[in-house]
Amino acid sequence: MTYKVFILEDHANMRAELVEFVSHLPGVEVCGEAESAEDALERLADAHPDLVLVDISLPRKNGLDFIREAKERWPGLLLLVLTGHDESVYMLRSFGEGAHGYVAKGNSDRLKEALISMLGGGEHLERRAKVKLVKKK
Repeated sequence: MTYKVFILEDHANMRAELVEFVSHLPGVEVCGEAESAEDALERLADAHPDLVLVDISLPRKNGLDFIREAKERWPGLLLLVLTGHDESVYMLRSFGEGAHGYVAKGNSDRLKEALISMLGGGEHLERRAKVKLVKKK
């Protein structure tokens, strides 16, 4: 079986690297890519992905808004957040909106592990998410 992955990333160079990386995983193919949430929402119906790799920081509509809308339209769609935000608050919000996985950018082994886990039916939590403590006044 071949799994289809759609990539939502606003930076062209990063998007190209992700397309190349995902394309080389066995049993996985890239079925589409987009630089904005709006563009991705338009293309997803025709792309029929099994999983969408989602950046949180996007122009106009952010990745969290995208996740919420994508889950409303395609409830069974797997959503893996790949982000530069490693604070736990972003991870919690991502899962609250409907994401199934969360991984920080910068580690290809963790990304591969997350993709394989999720496509196999699991979830993925970023082990390095930072918890920020706030002192009460």
